[in-house]
Amino acid sequence: KFTFIVFPVALGVSLLLPAVNPSYGVDRIIFSSLRATAGGDPSSGRLEMWVGTIEKIKERPIAGWGVEQFAIAGPEKTLGYKQPHNMTLQLLFSTGILGAIAALLIVMPFLQRLSWDVTTPDRLAAWGMIIGILTFGLYDAAFYYTYPVMTFMLAVAMVLKPVEQKAAFYKSD
Repeated sequence: KFTFIVFPVALGVSLLLPAVNPSYGVDRIIFSSLRATAGGDPSSGRLEMWVGTIEKIKERPIAGWGVEQFAIAGPEKTLGYKQPHNMTLQLLFSTGILGAIAALLIVMPFLQRLSWDVTTPDRLAAWGMIIGILTFGLYDAAFYYTYPVMTFMLAVAMVLKPVEQKAAFYKSD
């Protein structure tokens, strides 16, 4: 019920407010979709960028090219872009297989503490945010900028199980 009430209200408000940048807003979503169905590239050049990024990853698969090097060492056609608009390719390009393994080792303890309980609205919203950002990260720069990383981490914190408190030894009463 909540979604069916909030979505039209949010859509209406976003249509009334001015877009702060031509890259944002409902109009851009609608018109970019129309261009794609009219024979344009629905990937906005991303597929070409991803293929070129994979080729660059193959050149340095173990340690990658380094953090923040995509703009100068990425595929020739996309030089100047800050990142490849895909979180997996961004990680592999920057840090290689070693960095991807390190990132996985960092994430593992959190994965073990996830709570799949979605019986409360806040947990359902948090899981929606997590799934949304992970999905968006496959198509754009969700993990390149601070704000989406911050909101992702907040959502993850909301779905973690509490740490069990161990009994204190040598406790005096």
